Amino acid sequence: MYAAIGLLVGCGSDTVGLGDAGTDDGSVGRPEPGLDASTSDPACQGPGYFSREAATAIHTYRGRVVDQDGNGAEDIPAQACGINVCLFGVTDQDGNVELTVSETPVEKPRFKYGKGKSFPMFALPMAGGPVIDVGEQLSWRLPDVSTSAPLGPGEVSYGAVTLSIAPTARIRIDLLSFDDEDEQGFRAARIPLDKAPSAVDASLGIEVLYSLNPIDSMFCPRAQLQLPKSESWPPGTEVDVLLHGTRIQEEWAPYGGWAEVSAASVSSDGASIDTVADEGIPMLGVIGLRRAR
Repeated sequence: MYAAIGLLVGCGSDTVGLGDAGTDDGSVGRPEPGLDASTSDPACQGPGYFSREAATAIHTYRGRVVDQDGNGAEDIPAQACGINVCLFGVTDQDGNVELTVSETPVEKPRFKYGKGKSFPMFALPMAGGPVIDVGEQLSWRLPDVSTSAPLGPGEVSYGAVTLSIAPTARIRIDLLSFDDEDEQGFRAARIPLDKAPSAVDASLGIEVLYSLNPIDSMFCPRAQLQLPKSESWPPGTEVDVLLHGTRIQEEWAPYGGWAEVSAASVSSDGASIDTVADEGIPMLGVIGLRRAR
């Protein structure tokens, strides 16, 4: 049995950032609701990765999403979503999704699944058409939202993962997607690389993978991030922090790709990995770490 619904123009579930972020067609749009979406400070704006691609005509797409134990991930968004239109589906009780519509040109189609509530969000580039089968895609069941830590200025910790947010920082949480107070709290989960989905590009050399939630929460200035060090990296090892791009606006990372957003290093006592003081992460989402290239 497959579950699927609808077609959305412009992937309306995406939100704009702290300032004048791009809309679905690359133009400047109106900020949407958040804790604070009222700044045009250049420091809050990403470098931008927006680009155009030839549209792919899609008639049918199908796939299956499974959790870390191989069980079907039920009732999560699973879309064929481009920068111009989304073909929106939801997984059934076995984690399957299939959607058939009138043939629709989709620019930069990505198999975009999860929402950052029960599962992280990933965006896998889709090729081919008009019938696309992405096969079985892995995900990772997140800790329950009831365990979240309130997200605000100061130090916010979830287990051994800590965000340091400046007292005067502007914070934007996507209140349209995370309308429950527990959902707006900070949660972090490490995803073992042997459970990483296809959206994690092996050529990037990512060695550590985390999901930081609520996804798309933005900080200006950037938040400092401290992660526990479990690898055999010696003190002083330089580290790249990469962000997975799931936003069609592509402010901080290419849609369906990855981009380096901060440098980090292993602490002098070898206990943690810390972003460097003048950098940090601009937003929450799926991040990857690798020894600096």
